[in-house]
Amino acid sequence: MTETMTLSTFVQRPTKALVPLDGGDDVLLTRRDGEDLRMQRECDVREREVTVLQAVNVACRVLEHDEEAAISAVVREFAWASILSPSEANEFAVDYLAALRVSASLGNYAHVSAVVQAWKSSAEIKSDPELLVRIERRLRDEELIIVADPRLDVVVE
Repeated sequence: MTETMTLSTFVQRPTKALVPLDGGDDVLLTRRDGEDLRMQRECDVREREVTVLQAVNVACRVLEHDEEAAISAVVREFAWASILSPSEANEFAVDYLAALRVSASLGNYAHVSAVVQAWKSSAEIKSDPELLVRIERRLRDEELIIVADPRLDVVVE
């Protein structure tokens, strides 16, 4: 459960926040001038992190053995993924599961959000035929530059 109090109340009476924390509840400090703050016991945070990491690892291991189920699960969760081609949906599922596993092990999910946003942007482009034509035209009209592949140390055209 979460107890809520204003930041000013917390500053005036900080021990008031200890009662719910000692009982295992979180304390949400509301602020007028910024994002709210959440106080939690460290043992509760660690327990959640371990549980999430275990759940992610189990789900990823199960889905690694059934590619169709993985793609289906990801497309069901992200309805916009149905706009992607089957090979793109597969690539998104692989990228998503890999990002999820890495992020869970780090306890930082920014990478998952970035992967989802990048693929969602691709789906948005594909869903708008006029936008797709404009982007493709712009890519054709731009001067292409030949760059060296740093892995091969040769010029790639």
